[in-house]
Amino acid sequence: MLNDRLGAIFQAHYLEGVLTNVTLREVQGGDLAIFFVQMNDPEGMRRAAFAVDDPSVRASFDAHWRGCATIRG
Repeated sequence: MLNDRLGAIFQAHYLEGVLTNVTLREVQGGDLAIFFVQMNDPEGMRRAAFAVDDPSVRASFDAHWRGCATIRG
């Protein structure tokens, strides 16, 4: 399911096996649940250049995204 949703968020375009273009769409409300799960991935947290104090606090996550650009749907 996660990979299916990610496919809807961006499209990669290839020409002869070479990545030529990536198209991103605007963030939609349904994307936030996916972003929250990704933010709490242990391997992702280990590799992150920066992180929040406690990524498991959904209220902080939601407050951050409320401050970002308008989210559709």
